[in-house]
Amino acid sequence: MRTFPNTAPIPGSMINSTQNLLVPEPAGAGLVRVRVDGRGLGRSLTIDPEAFEGRDAELLADLIVGAVAEAQRRASDLVQAEMRKLSTNPLAAL
Repeated sequence: MRTFPNTAPIPGSMINSTQNLLVPEPAGAGLVRVRVDGRGLGRSLTIDPEAFEGRDAELLADLIVGAVAEAQRRASDLVQAEMRKLSTNPLAAL
């Protein structure tokens, strides 16, 4: 198998760019906001105090879980799109 010396930095640069990618996802009309990085790891969670007013804990939990799942899906889609760009033109990094 032949290796190409200039291709080694590509995975590292993708790792760095996915770590720095932040995907926001609001839920419940913006009452719950989640941000995940390109790896799908949660980076922040913001809950508007209005989310507690007149709502039960189960509904709030559902909003949080839904926002996290959607943010993770969007982050995965963005990373896959970037990987497809690299794989369609492997010589672009040379």
